[in-house]
Amino acid sequence: MILILFMPNVKGLGILQKSNYQEIKPGQIATFSILLWNQEPIEIEFKEKLIPEEWLVIVEPKKFILDNNNKSSELIRLQDSYVKALPVKILTIPPEDVKPGIYDITINMVAGKNNREINFFQEKNFDFKINISGTIINQKENVNESIIKDVNKTGNFINPVQEIGKVSSDSTKIIFWLIIIVITILACWFLYKL
Repeated sequence: MILILFMPNVKGLGILQKSNYQEIKPGQIATFSILLWNQEPIEIEFKEKLIPEEWLVIVEPKKFILDNNNKSSELIRLQDSYVKALPVKILTIPPEDVKPGIYDITINMVAGKNNREINFFQEKNFDFKINISGTIINQKENVNESIIKDVNKTGNFINPVQEIGKVSSDSTKIIFWLIIIVITILACWFLYKL
């Protein structure tokens, strides 16, 4: 989603939130990215608004001046031109004993200029959803590992057990047309013999 907002002292602020959902296992870190660009220098600050208990959220950079001289930038295309956008990384680190489920995180951004004139500030919330899905998957992996260990111990099987894949629809179509062609050839040959 791209939002380009125009205000008297906040001209052409562009925002692109690359994604807002990730599925991770316990012990992993969810990383999100926001791209920002502006025609004129503007002060940006990020603040944590909604964070689950005992979670750690790191925003890098957290407070900065957005201008065209950013060292780390990404080029993104807007219609017929390219702009240099500053990537802002959001790292979300759940506690070690996190329970499976979906967790919501909200980061607030304030953009504007402080000067002697009338000040205009723009605020935007970025919402993220993190799905922790660890215990069931880990149990399944442990069961598969124990089956393979048991098979290797007994030595009754040369190859480990593999999952049988489904026949693709392309293979089914090819087999169907081959059968039609063979039936047609046999029917023509039979009629020719009569």
